[in-house]
Amino acid sequence: MSLPTVTSIYPPSGPLNVSASVTITGTSFTGATSVTIGGTAAPSFTVDSDTQITCTTPSTSSPGTATVTVTNGDGPDTDGLTYTYQAAPTVTGVTP
Repeated sequence: MSLPTVTSIYPPSGPLNVSASVTITGTSFTGATSVTIGGTAAPSFTVDSDTQITCTTPSTSSPGTATVTVTNGDGPDTDGLTYTYQAAPTVTGVTP
């Protein structure tokens, strides 16, 4: 086994206050013990293969980027890939 490597997350962003399903791609995911986003544990994750994990993002009320970390028996990845929590757009007016 070796340290996991995270190479992408799809989709790369999602809404605030909602848990979303994302797919993480990389290497050495077999035996993964945790997935965190912004330091918070993913509510659920499934190791689909050695190169893919499907997980649910933790809900947050703070917009911005959050580091995605996969940990296996050898330790956490150190890639620093991020997921972006986006605030919903605000409608400020409507004209006919």
